[in-house]
Amino acid sequence: GKNLFTQKHLQDMTTIATLVGSKIVSIESEHKVTQKKTALAQVNQQLAEVQLAALRSQMNPHFIFNALNSIKKFVIANEPANAEKYLGKFSKLIRTILDNSQGGMVTVEKELQLLTLYLDLEQLRFGTKLRYTITTDENIDRSEVKIPSMIVQPFVENSMLHSIMHLPDNGKIDIHF
Repeated sequence: GKNLFTQKHLQDMTTIATLVGSKIVSIESEHKVTQKKTALAQVNQQLAEVQLAALRSQMNPHFIFNALNSIKKFVIANEPANAEKYLGKFSKLIRTILDNSQGGMVTVEKELQLLTLYLDLEQLRFGTKLRYTITTDENIDRSEVKIPSMIVQPFVENSMLHSIMHLPDNGKIDIHF
């Protein structure tokens, strides 16, 4: 008959409907959070790939090839001390590049260490063809001033490729910050 549901029934059904509605909203928001987390994970993955590509492009493949060839020549020529020295500097350079590539910006001090390692390796390879100096203006605080990582090395590598390599002797590179 008439008036089958009491006011109490209506309150209970309203409460149940409200709970179900809020549960639906909760599930929808959890789904959106999951979607956002998935999208963020994809963005992070792409960022990691871009950083890796940038890192690969920073270190010229020719340099790596030449460095490994130099180590091979020392081994073939039975100069284990030179091979070991070269390999030690090469691995330290690679570690430094990996460390420096984390932040994008590095102190002038760290960039100087990287350049010194790089030029020491090239000096072992080129012998008397290469001499170099690296100086820093006294107004620059090497431990505070930051610059983009590996911004100088490609220029130095380019000068090696297009100048020093073609000289018979006494090539000189001067770097001044």
